Amino acid sequence: MKWTAEEMANTGYTMCCQIDVMMNGYLKMLEERFKTEGGIKERMHRVRTGYRSDQDNKVHEMEAIIAQQAQRIKELELEIKRLKNS
Repeated sequence: MKWTAEEMANTGYTMCCQIDVMMNGYLKMLEERFKTEGGIKERMHRVRTGYRSDQDNKVHEMEAIIAQQAQRIKELELEIKRLKNS
């Protein structure tokens, strides 16, 4: 089946209208996302600072564990010394 020039023009116009509606919806979605999440730099900064914060928390946890282990080592050394002297 062959389309007439009018049918082809109407189909093209209809597709342009549909694309316009879809693009406006997409732009509206991007605008809302920008309002709630910020731009790319803001999101990258949030991710980077979140990662750094996680790393700092892990370091503090490890420091606490090391301090506990150092204390336990001292206690065990004293116990060994006590057992050797008895």
